[in-house]
Amino acid sequence: IGVRLVGSEMCIRDSPRAVHRSRSVELLRAAPPAPELAGLYGDDVCYSEVQLAKDENVAAALARGLPPVSKRLEMVSRGKLPKPGEGPSEEMRAGSWFHFRFVATAEDGTTVATSVRGGDPGYTETAKMVAESALCFALPERRARLPSAGAGARGGALTPASAFGGLLIGVLHSHGIEFAAEEGVPAADAMLTMPPGAPPVEPKSKL
Repeated sequence: IGVRLVGSEMCIRDSPRAVHRSRSVELLRAAPPAPELAGLYGDDVCYSEVQLAKDENVAAALARGLPPVSKRLEMVSRGKLPKPGEGPSEEMRAGSWFHFRFVATAEDGTTVATSVRGGDPGYTETAKMVAESALCFALPERRARLPSAGAGARGGALTPASAFGGLLIGVLHSHGIEFAAEEGVPAADAMLTMPPGAPPVEPKSKL
């Protein structure tokens, strides 16, 4: 019997805040507030993240999270972690990947699953995301298509979703970060099923 255990995902503290902030910005941009904008996220949004692990030991290591700064500095001095400027090798980055699965369930029980996957998330793909986000502001042809560029656009501190909308998705997709809808995912098992072709994530070092 295959068992998939769930550990904490590293962005668990920030991602839910970003999702709810995105919804708040959509509501704020309506003047006066337009109820139909709430349809993008729903009236009662719940969001959470988990990370699949292959066994209990890996799940426990993931759930512990990062050690304090003092411990990490000690690990650097002992050669257990790379020094500033070293980072992973090109070969290690080439063998790294990420795969997120998003499962949305409506009040009527309808379930929709989508996925985002790409290469090394810590360096390669993060660099793409940062650079392409900046180009969305810098290039006039992109800037004109931003949801935050319209007359009277409001929002204050924006999330990627509220600042760039679908434009950034299309740009990143064209540069090798795949966004796709998944079909045939059973609602009851969707969150505990390993995405196709994706091996479980294991900690890179013992903390």
